[in-house]
Formats: sequence, structure tokens, C-alpha cells
Amino acid sequence: LPLLDLVVSQLNLWLSPAFSPRLRLAYDTDAIPTLAAKREAAWEKIDGCAFLTLNEKRQAVGYAPVAGGDTLGSPPLS
Repeated sequence: LPLLDLVVSQLNLWLSPAFSPRLRLAYDTDAIPTLAAKREAAWEKIDGCAFLTLNEKRQAVGYAPVAGGDTLGSPPLS
């Protein structure tokens, strides 16, 4: 991925001025099958955290917050 980041960065430097300052090339790491196991392990770890709210979990994986997602499922123990 670091090499791919370098290639994408260089292509953006070259193409952006030629076409549009808003043009940006990017790649989707979710489309790389080799990373699927790592992604699944990370999601299971985040999903299992009882001390995170739903919105904190969503933020950790790159999703927008949802209404009512800022409270924990059960009150903390005293």
C-alpha cells in the first residue's frame, strides 16, 4: 500500500493541474481481497468494545453518525 500511495500521489500531482484542481485519483482498500481478513478482525475488535457508543464505532470504521447512537447500551457499573 505505501507504494500504491506514492503512485496515486504522483498521478494526482500530474493530472490535477492538467484537468481540474478537484480531480483526485484514489483506490478502495475494501476492494482488495487480501486485506479482507485484517478488515474483519478490526471490525470484530471495534464491535466488541462495550465502552464505545454506536456512533464512536461507526466513526472508527468511516461511517457517519446516526440519531440516537451517542448512548451506551447499558449504564456503567459503579
